Amino acid sequence: MIDIQGVAFVLWGRWGDGGVIAKTVGISGMEVIEPEPWETVIINGYTAEKTAIGYKFGCAEISSLILTRARDLLLLSYCDLSSNRKIKSIKVGAGNFSLDDLQKLV
Repeated sequence: MIDIQGVAFVLWGRWGDGGVIAKTVGISGMEVIEPEPWETVIINGYTAEKTAIGYKFGCAEISSLILTRARDLLLLSYCDLSSNRKIKSIKVGAGNFSLDDLQKLV
C-alpha cells in the first residue's frame, strides 16, 4: 500500500492458485488493518464475521483452512474438461458455500 497525501493505493488480486496477493487496505500507526470481505457473504441468514481462525456465521465457526480446501475443490471441478457437469456448491455443516462465496472469504 502506498499512502500519498492521504490517498491510499491498494494492490489487490489473486495468484494463479487463487491465493490472495494483498489483503492490507489501511495502516493506522503501526497496526495493519485488514478488511472484511469486499462484499458481504451471507450463509443461512448469517453474515460472515472474521475470527482469528476463519469466519463465524451465527454460532457456527469455520476455519479458513476448511474454506480454502472447499474453494480449491470447486476450482478443480471447473478445470475438469472431461465432465459436462460441475460442482456448484459445497455444504459445510448446514451451510451451502458457492465458489463465489468462497472466493470472497479466502
